[in-house]
Amino acid sequence: MKRLVLGHFRRSSMPASVVVTLCLVFISSRTLRGADLDIPRIEADAQRGSVKQEIQLGGAYLTGRGVTQNLERAAYWYERAANAGDALAQNEIGYFYQIGLGVQRDPVRAARWYERAADGGYACAKVNLGIVYLWGIGVRKDETLASELMREAAAKNCGVADAYLGD
Repeated sequence: MKRLVLGHFRRSSMPASVVVTLCLVFISSRTLRGADLDIPRIEADAQRGSVKQEIQLGGAYLTGRGVTQNLERAAYWYERAANAGDALAQNEIGYFYQIGLGVQRDPVRAARWYERAADGGYACAKVNLGIVYLWGIGVRKDETLASELMREAAAKNCGVADAYLGD
């Protein structure tokens, strides 16, 4: 039976936001693979409501790939896709609100986005939701719920959850 390895993270000098940052960078790099981006076409499609293109444009603005880096524009496009129900975008914009990246920092709103992403089927959002419950960031601290969320994410093969779980 796995349990949440709380002792390690209480003593760790690595804040939870660093772990989430690593997840965000990994996810954003995955959305930007392939040939050079055709930003005018992507933006036109995003303006017409293509959630996939909204996410790709958000990633481009986040990393500065094909456009001048603009965190506010990145947040705008991720939130637009999130509002359309995309679980990946919901997780991303949750992170933006957690640390104030391109938006005003709002831990309560971040937790709500993580919850929507997890409810929408994005298993790794349960890791972020678990982190906010573990530390009480924008929610009531609940280590039992944090552990349960991490176990659920690990059961769905979300590798990041394994970093929080031990034998």
